[in-house]
Amino acid sequence: MADNKQPHEKLTDDNNGLKSAQEVHYSEDFKKADKAGEEQRQENDEKEKDEKKKDDK
Repeated sequence: MADNKQPHEKLTDDNNGLKSAQEVHYSEDFKKADKAGEEQRQENDEKEKDEKKKDDK
């Protein structure tokens, strides 16, 4: 299941070398990117299924 994580979810928060004042969190941007990525993944899965059905005929 770790393979399905978004890139920013794979990053670690442990000792990244930044002071708390230097850290910036873009949670809304990440949520939008996650949603767009998931929609694109679903579209690609649907295309693959359609192509497979055509190949089977």
